[in-house]
Amino acid sequence: MISKGFYEYLETIAEERRLDKQDVLAAVEIALIKAAQAEGHTGIIEVEFNDEQKKVRISETFNVVEEINPELELEGQAKEIRARVRIGSVIKREIPFSEIGRKGATRFKTTFIQNLKELGYKRAYEYFVSKEGEVVTATVEKATDKVVILNLGMNTQSFMPVEEALFGENYVPGKQIKVTITKVEETTKSPKVFVSRSNKEIIKRL
Repeated sequence: MISKGFYEYLETIAEERRLDKQDVLAAVEIALIKAAQAEGHTGIIEVEFNDEQKKVRISETFNVVEEINPELELEGQAKEIRARVRIGSVIKREIPFSEIGRKGATRFKTTFIQNLKELGYKRAYEYFVSKEGEVVTATVEKATDKVVILNLGMNTQSFMPVEEALFGENYVPGKQIKVTITKVEETTKSPKVFVSRSNKEIIKRL
């Protein structure tokens, strides 16, 4: 069983990143299953969350069958189990956190971080698509002859063409400006957010 401290750490991540706790727990479940498999566990891996006790339990289930797959790494263990129980029985055992070694920990970290990124992308898309047609505040990161790179928050950038900028305005890094979100497209990473500084809505606000 994984300690209360780990569970509370997951709740902190959800709060700081403004993610739904259940989405974070689902990401952890996938990562823990991958970690157990990386350590050679070949049964059916299940992850259970106890909200009241704030603990996480990992277990592995085997179905005892007549024939043993010779390709399984746990063939010897399977034979031992079969000798002690009846065919057709279901064996379930807890996987102590101590059995997750360096290989499993690396797999967990890689999978969990990627899952968190994807949750962040999803949340950013849902937020910005809800703001289409509205005016928001952006921070100038860089300006060139062709584009103004803006930070919209939530780890999302927007590349505003100079045609959508106000003529003669100086866009210095760090400057905060008002822009209208004109369109949002979902991608495999951060959403693609189109903004304008010169459309009718923003001019009306200014």
